[in-house]
Amino acid sequence: YLLDAWEWQRHSPLDTSSATTLVNLASVLQMSQQLETAASYYQQALDFFEKQGDKNHLAQVLGNLGTLHLENGQVELAQQYFLHDLEINQQLGDIASQAQTLNNLGITYRRLGLPGQALDFYEQCVQLRQELGDERGVLVTLLNKVILLQEVGQKHQALETLSESLSLAKSLDDQARISQIESWMSDI
Repeated sequence: YLLDAWEWQRHSPLDTSSATTLVNLASVLQMSQQLETAASYYQQALDFFEKQGDKNHLAQVLGNLGTLHLENGQVELAQQYFLHDLEINQQLGDIASQAQTLNNLGITYRRLGLPGQALDFYEQCVQLRQELGDERGVLVTLLNKVILLQEVGQKHQALETLSESLSLAKSLDDQARISQIESWMSDI
């Protein structure tokens, strides 16, 4: 359906509708690992939204491009997109999107070998998600933090964070996460 919509729209000048179709099509292509084509479609949409001054859509596409490049191992490029995404979301006052981007920056900086900065991004993310009441988001970020703590050999802090995560997973009745956390705790 998206391909049909794009085929119909691509011969016309790009507008918000066709740029949004490009973003949706790029997301599908990204999920099917057609990363180069997805990046091209995202970039076309990004250029359009930038020219239009549409910060909401621009931030969304920047985040998508960051994720695509992170998945593709282009960590420095992902970093650039996520930092720009964070800046725009801060301008917009979109706290939920800021939190998601901070989590992504934590992952990015961990992969760049900058654990101190990664930890700072995770902590900022947790704080925002707590303010929003996003307990599941907090749990995801805490588990990302555990991965980082284990990688840098901070086993005591990793166990403390796992304990906090376990309590949260139990309050959410998230059986899959409870099992995962208990398994991690026994491995440390």
